[in-house]
Amino acid sequence: MQRTLRRLLSFAVAFLSAGSLAYGQATTGSISGQVKSSDGQGLPGVTIAVTSPMLQGTHTAMASESGDYLFAALPPGIYAVSFELAGFQAVTRTQQVASGYDARVDASMSPAAIVESVTVVGADAQPLANTAQVATTFKQDLMATLPSNRTIDAVMLMAPSVHAT
Repeated sequence: MQRTLRRLLSFAVAFLSAGSLAYGQATTGSISGQVKSSDGQGLPGVTIAVTSPMLQGTHTAMASESGDYLFAALPPGIYAVSFELAGFQAVTRTQQVASGYDARVDASMSPAAIVESVTVVGADAQPLANTAQVATTFKQDLMATLPSNRTIDAVMLMAPSVHAT
């Protein structure tokens, strides 16, 4: 009986110690890094977003004054990390995250091209009510019988109210 009790006790100690080892292992990872401008200075205020099929929705964070950021407790998987700031070109990176691993994703953002748009708003021109229009149609057989030049200038001068200046 004492032998059985020793075996049972040694089995319990081995089981409990194995459980405590497994309890200390991390099941999540993290993504951290720094966002810099093209001249190497940290960019504060950058919006960083991570997306993955392993997440429900999108996780977002704001870069600190030195451009640092951290996403902790992420389940293992492949993540898309996007960086956005007004006046700079958006950057997207892909990173694998494993259990107990801190993935480092740094980004360098360059200024975006300046884009201007001009919107012109105006009213439609109102038709003039007190205007008269004069129109003349010259047919080919009439032009062939008239003794005059057949240039466009000569034809225009034949129209009523047209004067050469």
